Amino acid sequence: MQKAVAPRKKMEIEENIEMIIKENVGDPQELMERLRAFGENVEYFFTHSESLREKYPDQFIAVNRGKIIAHHKDILRLMDQLDDKGINRDGIYVGNTYQRKLIIMKKESC
Repeated sequence: MQKAVAPRKKMEIEENIEMIIKENVGDPQELMERLRAFGENVEYFFTHSESLREKYPDQFIAVNRGKIIAHHKDILRLMDQLDDKGINRDGIYVGNTYQRKLIIMKKESC
């Protein structure tokens, strides 16, 4: 049978957990905001993927706040572009417009 945790002890545990989270990942509310913004960047990319493939064929694309902020065929050059512009990469979504090809391999019978 499990013992109930005293309210004071439970509060200490919760405060310690919050402190550990803040030390390792920052303010939880700020983290949630950054995750929400990243999710919006991902959603923008996939919602507009067809038009992005037409406009930026076979390229990597960096998306932030619903805007294309950089693009290049080479991902390292794209990262250099972001750095040259002084853009913090945190929260930015980078996707590519390379055409995906499905390859099906058939196992030959012995």
